Order: sequence, then structure tokens, then C-alpha cells
Amino acid sequence: MGMDELVEINFEFHPDFRSCFLTLDPVEIIQKIELTANVDIHPGKTLLFLDEIQESPQALKALRYFYEKMPALHVIAAGSLLEFLMDAERIFSATVISYRLGIVNTAICRRSHARPA
Repeated sequence: MGMDELVEINFEFHPDFRSCFLTLDPVEIIQKIELTANVDIHPGKTLLFLDEIQESPQALKALRYFYEKMPALHVIAAGSLLEFLMDAERIFSATVISYRLGIVNTAICRRSHARPA
């Protein structure tokens, strides 16, 4: 079962996508992304890649709700500067989220001793 489609959002290059994450409801977020990017997103078939997510803290916060409310949607988030966004106390919780949601960030993974659940 492979991915048929990739939707990539780079918050550094396309800051207008931040407005899609004013809500935490993943269904509304996906609808806004589809309208903004003129794409169709199909859970189970589409990989949603959120690059430079540190540029949109609200998008980072919303990742939890994608896992809880849209588990069929494949989401990967990456952020080269995530470590600088979070304080030391929050790094652990972000790393735990990363194992469940597929956040790619070596800076966070290097600093944590957490293991996948």
C-alpha cells in the first residue's frame, strides 16, 4: 500500500498556508489546504508533508489532532529550526509526538532519549 500523491507545504516559502491552521480541526485544515493549493487530499493515498513547520507554531500544535481525528491521513512534518522554537521542557513532548506522527527533525531526536511507543 504505497502513497499515490504528495502534497508538500513549505511554510518558509509559502507563509500564506499558515492561515489554513487557524483552527485545530483537521477536516477544516485539509479543506483549506485543498482550496489554497488547488489539490485534492485523500486519506490513505495522500502524503501531507509540512516542511519548515517551526514557521507555523499553530500547525505544529494541530499535528496532535491529525493523529487523533484523521489517523488514515499520512502526515510528515519537518523543521530545521524546531529546536530553537521549543524550550527544553517541551522538547521531550515534541519528540514523543514525532514518533507517532513522523516528524523528521534530527535536532530533536538527538537530544532526547525517548523511544517509539
